Amino acid sequence: MSRASLPQHLLVALAAVVAVVSSVSCGAVGTSHQASGVSSQKVHAQTTPLATPELAFSGGGRLLWASDDELQRYVAAVVDSGVRMLRMDLSWPLLEPAEGVFNWAPLDRVVNALRSSGISILGIIDYTPAWASGHSDQVTYRPTTAAEYGDFAGTVASRYKGRIKAYEIWNEPNGTPYFRPEPDPEFYTSMLRAAHTAIKAADSAALVVGGAVGLAPDTEISMNARTFVERMYQAGAAGHFDALSVHPYSYPNGLTANADNKVSVVSMLADIRAEMVARGDGGRKMWATEVGYPSGGPGGSESRQAGLITKLAADWAQLPYGGPVFIHELVDRGASDVDKGSTTDFGYTTFAAETSFGVVRSDFTPKPAFAKVKSLVAQHTISDPTVDRVRTAAAEGERMLGEARTPVYQTTSRRGIAQTVQRYASGRVICGSAGCYAVPAVLVDYVALLGYPPSGAFTGTTQDIDSPGGTRVFYKPATGVHSLSGEMLKAWSPEVGYPVAEQQVVDGTTIVQCENGSIAYRPGGKAVVRFS
Repeated sequence: MSRASLPQHLLVALAAVVAVVSSVSCGAVGTSHQASGVSSQKVHAQTTPLATPELAFSGGGRLLWASDDELQRYVAAVVDSGVRMLRMDLSWPLLEPAEGVFNWAPLDRVVNALRSSGISILGIIDYTPAWASGHSDQVTYRPTTAAEYGDFAGTVASRYKGRIKAYEIWNEPNGTPYFRPEPDPEFYTSMLRAAHTAIKAADSAALVVGGAVGLAPDTEISMNARTFVERMYQAGAAGHFDALSVHPYSYPNGLTANADNKVSVVSMLADIRAEMVARGDGGRKMWATEVGYPSGGPGGSESRQAGLITKLAADWAQLPYGGPVFIHELVDRGASDVDKGSTTDFGYTTFAAETSFGVVRSDFTPKPAFAKVKSLVAQHTISDPTVDRVRTAAAEGERMLGEARTPVYQTTSRRGIAQTVQRYASGRVICGSAGCYAVPAVLVDYVALLGYPPSGAFTGTTQDIDSPGGTRVFYKPATGVHSLSGEMLKAWSPEVGYPVAEQQVVDGTTIVQCENGSIAYRPGGKAVVRFS
């Protein structure tokens, strides 16, 4: 998102201000300490209800190998949930095991079963037969050429024209386990471009979904998702997908966990969205094509899984750029007792939690999460009092803030003060005990360093802060961002002008330079204004 950055010398000076704000605690000026919390804020603007996101299931690739009985039970469970879209692998190694030799029967069977029950398909064109990669040991090697991949994508789209709604280009190419020998956004983009051209030529109505990135940081086996998408755009990805997909896994915690961390899920969502907008793709949606929570393994339980899926839907509903959410997955991969043993996935050991992401057990008996999914699909809107208060504040500052980039989340300031926050394209809404207020981007970093929430609306040049002695942040392009607090603020008047520097302590006296003079204060005395 767009954020104001402060030069190093200002950060050093601001540290002194922070100390002054802490120590000066005279009568509050322009602040409001309301014991009843954010609910006491008067509601002025009206906000429209949030639409429940379209829910879908991921993990349908297992159906290519399923028995007729399992396929029938699987489809019946999807129908019972109310979900009407399924993400599944269109496994290239299975469908074209030898060059030019096709095996359509497994996919035909599944497509026919799903379509006859009113379920649309997001097909993942993924993995590589040995003849197209030169590697017989792993199907997750990238193809030797992007052209071969594009040819296969076009062949699939031609055969299933009007029967497969959308195609996703690969699965998690920013991770080595799924894009061997290592992530390569430039080569992936060449695959995306080749596939997009071929699919649209075969079926112009089909959607092409690009990215499919796991929201992971840089590790030995993954490339930071933000970096991967940036390099996709640099390699020419713009104009070659209808939606960008991400996998916002956050288990065992919810989507907004550790939100202020720069590599958290919501920070990556915000940064990737900013990149999309900067590249002219603001009109395209971001699909969450794989996300879920296990009911087993460390920290997992069936009730917790149900709650996290409910919270996921509520969080995703707050993103104006959010598309469908594909819950991974419908059916457990293993027995219901998944706390023992482990499985292996593409050569990497994964723990037993991996087998318990289903909202129904392996015998198709429903978990509590299944009822939650069914309820979410049936309801049209989602409402939460805290979210509504934040959205009201955002609506009042709509022209200033722009598009919401994250869901509402709970955090703690550098002073240990609990705050409710939502990030926007050009600022934030921050809620404290005095209410919820929009903070413009130019003040965001400064307010964060002060460590106190706002206590009033941004006037266009000033914003009051809920510090013990009262603080006001001043801003003009000509003077920059500075603040006054306590006795200094009480002595200030418009005639002395806005501060042009941070407060400094010289021989026990706090001094600040303003446009038309200065203000000085020594503890135990009164602040003195001197005009220049």
